[in-house]
Amino acid sequence: MTMLYKMIKKTNLPYKYITEVGVFKPETANTLGFIKEGVSCTLFEANPEIAKEIFDKFHKKYNIEVHSVALSSFKGTIKLYNAGASSFCETIDFSPAVMHDGKSKDSLSFIEVQSDIFSTFDKGNIDILSIDIEGGEWDVINTMISRPKVICIETHSKDYINPKIKELSQWLKDNNYKIWFVDDTDTVFIQDGLIKFGRILNIKRFIHSKKYFNGKLL
Repeated sequence: MTMLYKMIKKTNLPYKYITEVGVFKPETANTLGFIKEGVSCTLFEANPEIAKEIFDKFHKKYNIEVHSVALSSFKGTIKLYNAGASSFCETIDFSPAVMHDGKSKDSLSFIEVQSDIFSTFDKGNIDILSIDIEGGEWDVINTMISRPKVICIETHSKDYINPKIKELSQWLKDNNYKIWFVDDTDTVFIQDGLIKFGRILNIKRFIHSKKYFNGKLL
């Protein structure tokens, strides 16, 4: 199971509705533990073929809803550049595929997919949100109606920092979120006051905050 699932289970935080944006393959879902638990999960995947894989894998046994759509800042159609798990939309100039893997739009094939804004789907009831759309995470946060207890965002990797890290940081600060924990690519934020942070975790939070968030969100 993913670190996100394990950490939330340790805290006994209550939840009813889970959303993941940017699932890729069914077995790579960051929300897989919640899906298998039978929790209501809404899953977004821009590539229609992969979205069908997700639906076919889960819909008969689990409580899932799948949307084959790229979430961005507009409704219409958008180019999705094919870079496997690092596929990204045309509106993103500094994605992990570009910054970390050395890819370029000129060297990648693309398909045109449906584009929409997150508020079209957000009913305001999301408890846990995971977003991994290769630099487009701000478009989801910026139109979100819900205020989830926990938000997991792809923020960094070896040669990559989310291009909208300043906007994300300010929104999270304005909406009373704190850094909870991190892994190789994601930062997980939690609403202030929901849990207490231990000494070792606080040291890790401080180091991560200084590196990526100018000492904020502690």
